[in-house]
Amino acid sequence: MKITYDAEADAVTITLREAPVADSVEDHPGVVLDYDDQGGLVAIEILDARNRIDAIDTIQFHIGGKGPAASQAAE
Repeated sequence: MKITYDAEADAVTITLREAPVADSVEDHPGVVLDYDDQGGLVAIEILDARNRIDAIDTIQFHIGGKGPAASQAAE
């Protein structure tokens, strides 16, 4: 999984897996779901990200299910 922020487009993309996008659907205003040709979810795009995501310059992520000891933060 990869998370990218494009400052020029003000969009966050969460890429779940590398695959060609065959279809994109705006599920809710400003939230676009990208699908492959088999209907599998490939990516999630959040448009107008600065207005939708608090502290966009800081990412926290959690790996596993073992609580705070498994959490990491990146700035």
